[in-house]
Amino acid sequence: MLKRGSLRKALLWSFAITSVTPIVLIGLVSLTHLTNSMRTSVRVNQSTLSHSIASEISADLREPLAILTLIKDTIAQDRDNEEINATLDRAITGTGFFESIYVLDNDGKIEHVGLSSDLLHTREDFIGMDFSRQQVPLQSSKTKVAVWSDSFLSVLTGKLSLTLSLPFGEKTITGNFNIELLGESICMGEQDLTTSFIIDRNGNVVFSCKEHVSGQKQNLQNLPIVSDGLKGNTGTYSYEVNGV
Repeated sequence: MLKRGSLRKALLWSFAITSVTPIVLIGLVSLTHLTNSMRTSVRVNQSTLSHSIASEISADLREPLAILTLIKDTIAQDRDNEEINATLDRAITGTGFFESIYVLDNDGKIEHVGLSSDLLHTREDFIGMDFSRQQVPLQSSKTKVAVWSDSFLSVLTGKLSLTLSLPFGEKTITGNFNIELLGESICMGEQDLTTSFIIDRNGNVVFSCKEHVSGQKQNLQNLPIVSDGLKGNTGTYSYEVNGV
């Protein structure tokens, strides 16, 4: 036979468990719903941000293409070598995009070159330089379409750059520009606790607003979010980089 105290304690425990269990269950359901809701919100926000940045970068890439096309059409009507070089020089100082612009003859040698003002004294060093084995202008000359390069370290600036080549009759016009110009779209769009990257077709990080990330030249192709993106797929993923 239970003592009165023991019976009372048992009833109290039974009452407590009966009272608390619904609260705990409601709390767990609410927490699960809240977590899922937060995840959905984060995914929507990140998807919107990434599409916005991608659109900005696409627009930024169209601009040097339009500028180089305009330059090509302009100098096509000019036969004076000095005036052509001057036009190329003005394009560099006026647009802020290009580090250098070359016109290659049908043998792939530099015929004209536009340089920034601090490099004008080296112009004659470039004239006649053989670019016939350079993949980008060679491919553009053969296919008669615009061709972009992978990112590379510029010998002029020591920074990551891109090359764009356009067919120009029997010649080719080629412009090099600093990839950091594309990064302005990323940095303006970044939010707190957000890290954005520009990744090339090989999965290499070519730009990030976080300088220590850009400097590492990481390859992230092993991440599903990157490998799928390079295949043209979009989505929101969970992943880990450097333990985070």
